[in-house]
Amino acid sequence: MSLKKASIAVLDMWASNQQTQGPSKHWLYNQLSSQFDVQIVRLPRWSLHDVLLLASTVSYTRYRWGTRFYTAQEKYGRTPRAFIKRTRLFQKALDDLPRNPDVILQIGAMFGPLDVKGVPYLSYHDQTMAMVEAHCTDWLPDNFETIKNDWYRLERDFYNAVTQVVTYSNVTKGSMVNDYGVRPANVSVIPTACKLPFPNSEEALLPRKRQLLFVSTDFKLKGGDLLLEAFPLIKENVPNIELIIAGGKLPPGVVLSDPAIHYVGSLSAQELQRYYLTSELLVHPARYDAFPNVLKEAIACGLPVVASDLCGMPEILDQGKNGILIKNLTSASFAQAVIRLLRDKPHYQQLQQQCLLARDRYQPAIVGQQFITLINSCLGVKC
Repeated sequence: MSLKKASIAVLDMWASNQQTQGPSKHWLYNQLSSQFDVQIVRLPRWSLHDVLLLASTVSYTRYRWGTRFYTAQEKYGRTPRAFIKRTRLFQKALDDLPRNPDVILQIGAMFGPLDVKGVPYLSYHDQTMAMVEAHCTDWLPDNFETIKNDWYRLERDFYNAVTQVVTYSNVTKGSMVNDYGVRPANVSVIPTACKLPFPNSEEALLPRKRQLLFVSTDFKLKGGDLLLEAFPLIKENVPNIELIIAGGKLPPGVVLSDPAIHYVGSLSAQELQRYYLTSELLVHPARYDAFPNVLKEAIACGLPVVASDLCGMPEILDQGKNGILIKNLTSASFAQAVIRLLRDKPHYQQLQQQCLLARDRYQPAIVGQQFITLINSCLGVKC
């Protein structure tokens, strides 16, 4: 008779049916399901507060309305009131599960800690609010100065209550330790996996078009305006170069008058991967990006990257080996890095080869096994 699998309750407020895009962690849940009984606990898609926010952000165009609603929803979500409400809702959902879990895995720190009756309690994070406040104040609620002490108390209490905090990067681990007082031994680093299927090496090394690829859902934060400033200099020095911009709608006021710049909008996972396989460089001059999926996806497709030297990006890109990192980021410094690399074909080909050597650490099976090992450790002995 087979032994009963240990049960994991995954608390994921962003859980969706999207398998390969957005915040989906289906890659992780599929791997965990090979050894554990996985129950995903989520909140209702809509609440009364969401409906009221939708009404309060009404605008004359669908795009502007959607942008205002999303921004308001995100900012409200970073308030103590929302934190406490979500904690209450997730506690009820956890208590109503048909089977008491043997392990809790919480995604993010937007609620909690829950009463888990003494079972191992793990959490998984890309960033902390301290990192957001230091680098991306536009994401903060407008009244953050008046609520920050309450928020940080809730966040700090959560991190220090769970059995094991897991972060995507050492940068985020450093914030957990230095900004929140978490013991270093209580923080593990496990990167997120690449959610796109890995092409074979032969396909990844096929000839590519002379085009740059920029992928983002937040144009300014990811340096889209800086890239547009840099592109004329790149174009002047690299004949026939084109720029592909993929992602959400361009912000108001951004006009693409250069015929060599093509905006292709939001793409499916399959369409995006085709651009990864046909472009010559991924360009990512981000002002802030905790641990970008696009960098891992590019590497998996043998696509070298030129990016800013910030946040967790140096942990994905090995300088000069599978990408180029720019310190003291300006449009001129970024343009010069792109130009130098595109003119140096031997170095470019070395970067491609190194991308394919580096990509395995982002295989879902490899990352998932790290989680399985950590969870088994927590079940067998104290972490």
